[in-house]
Amino acid sequence: MEYLIYVYFAMIAIFYSYVGYIWVKYGVLPSISDSWCHLPENQKILFTLFCWGFAFPAAIIGFTISDGNPFQFLMLFGAGGIMFVGAAPDIRNKKSLTRKVHYIAAVTGVIANTLYLYLVFPKLWIYPTIFVVGSLIMYALKRKVDEIWWIEILSFTSYAIVTGIIINKLLMLI
Repeated sequence: MEYLIYVYFAMIAIFYSYVGYIWVKYGVLPSISDSWCHLPENQKILFTLFCWGFAFPAAIIGFTISDGNPFQFLMLFGAGGIMFVGAAPDIRNKKSLTRKVHYIAAVTGVIANTLYLYLVFPKLWIYPTIFVVGSLIMYALKRKVDEIWWIEILSFTSYAIVTGIIINKLLMLI
C-alpha cells in the first residue's frame, strides 16, 4: 500500500507541473486542452504525456482504494476518458472525428470521476460538491473567466483531495 503515496505524488506533480508550465508560458487558456494548440509542433506530445501521466496513476489509485466497491468501474471511465483526451488532442479541427472523441472523452472523464467520488466515498461528499458548485459558478460567469480551464483544475483537485485523504487513512492502518 505504501506505493500509493509515490503514485499519488507523481500524479500531483505531473498535473500541476504541466498546468504551471502552460500558465507561465501562455497564461490561463480557455481550457487545458487548448494548450495543445499553443504548443510548438515539437512539444505537442507533452499534452498527451500529461493526460496519460496523471490519468494512469489516478486509475491505479482509484482501483486500489475502491477494491470491492460496486462503483469501482467508474474509475475506468474517469481515467480512460482523460487518456482518450490525450490520444485525441486536436480540438480545433471542427470536421474531424478527433474533436468529437476529445469532447466526449473529456465530459465522460469528468462526470465519471465525480460520480466515482460521490458513490465510492459518500462520507467525503463535500469535495465533489465543491467541484460541482464551483463548476456551476464558473459556468455562470462565462466570458468573465475561462471557465473550462478552472472547471478542469477543480475536477482534478477534488479527486486529488479525496484520494489523498483515503491514502492517508490507509497508510495509518499499516
